[in-house]
Amino acid sequence: MTKDWKYILDQMEIESATNVKKAMKLSLFHDTALNTLSSTMPLLMPLYTRDHPLHLAFGLTN
Repeated sequence: MTKDWKYILDQMEIESATNVKKAMKLSLFHDTALNTLSSTMPLLMPLYTRDHPLHLAFGLTN
């Protein structure tokens, strides 16, 4: 049996596949971190702009 290197797999999906609360926590952490860092690192602003509506939609549907 061969083992895959664990970082090849999507860690967010693995950790939150069966736990909606954990998925919400990860989404909130990611959204907050991007919001905070985008003020000091302008290159992150497009990522935050793309991710924030997804975070809001996720929060409203779950």
